[in-house]
Amino acid sequence: ENERPTKDPIHDAVSLRIDLYYLSTRVPTKSLRDMGSVISRCKKLKSIRMIGHLFVRSNVIEDVLVSLFQANGSYYFPLEHFSICKYALNARGFEAIIPFLTSRGELDCLSLENCEIGDDVAGAIGVVLDQTCIDNIDLNDNQISARGLSNLFSGKNSIKLRSLNLQENSIGKAEVDEIARFLSKEGVALQWIAIGKIRLIFGDYFDPDWMEVLFRSLKSNTSLKRLHIVGDIDREGSTVESVRQLTNATMELICNKSSFGALCESNHTIEFTCTGFRPEHPSLLKALIINAKHDISTTQKLRYKLRWIYFQQNFDVHPFYLMKVVWIPYVMEFMTISMDCSKNIEFEPPRYVDVFLSKEGNLSGMYHFIRQCNWSDLFSSRS
Repeated sequence: ENERPTKDPIHDAVSLRIDLYYLSTRVPTKSLRDMGSVISRCKKLKSIRMIGHLFVRSNVIEDVLVSLFQANGSYYFPLEHFSICKYALNARGFEAIIPFLTSRGELDCLSLENCEIGDDVAGAIGVVLDQTCIDNIDLNDNQISARGLSNLFSGKNSIKLRSLNLQENSIGKAEVDEIARFLSKEGVALQWIAIGKIRLIFGDYFDPDWMEVLFRSLKSNTSLKRLHIVGDIDREGSTVESVRQLTNATMELICNKSSFGALCESNHTIEFTCTGFRPEHPSLLKALIINAKHDISTTQKLRYKLRWIYFQQNFDVHPFYLMKVVWIPYVMEFMTISMDCSKNIEFEPPRYVDVFLSKEGNLSGMYHFIRQCNWSDLFSSRS
């Protein structure tokens, strides 16, 4: 990957994988010294990934972490991504690499996947966030509960996170409440979050009531672009009722048709997917398609929702006929204007639907406007 490689290939390495899968006893000092010597020769390293097995004893992991990474001034490379996978990482083990992490000025991604991380380590990660530029965190498949989330989100730099993966962690009302409180904070920059657990035979479900709590926290949030929920939404077998509840909650968030003002205040940017929920309601499907468009502005998305969803019902005409009279023809023209949009939507489980919304005009909105408009009010004082 380098135009002018040096004689030392390790010098030009940009990624390093440390595989300790078969390690079950303490690492010989010489092996650690040799490994450290190799890492110290890397000058362009951007990614370190450590992969092991949960059966590896924790003291072995601590030996490796302390020997390789505790000395924060030993390595000089522009590390951007640091990953540990399948290690039983306790608080002591994580503390061993804190000096190394906080000395990496370019580090922006921290991945600790399937490391049996509990609430104490989650709190320590929150401390690290305050001392680094990390804004992407992957904590997939751990044991973090509401207390750990509270500790993680308590740091002053937590609002600067851009992506957060919490799949396969504890999920319940308390955890959802913590996430909702975080998402409703002023200045939160989070753009992508994944939560939930894949349902086993006697596993977890994701209650639609919890989703409503999440959605309410997103009413004023304009930064989050993708919310991914993992898990079934069944509640004591009442699948139909759960789907109806989730459909209504999603519509209220992204396309509230109760009034023109509510529609304007809806979230026009977030993409929502749930492994146990496949939207079938026509209006919801259209709204999800519109929100998933990245090549149009928020104002254009609002126009699409007005044209394709709001004007297709018995809408409240008052906000429109109270406008200046000279604008009324434009309002009526907009109700019938030709607009088109297509989008390939990905659902969970994988299913792709290429939807093209018709560009043909529809007169029903204009007819409703004419029938419901109070023409005496319209022309009596403003003509």
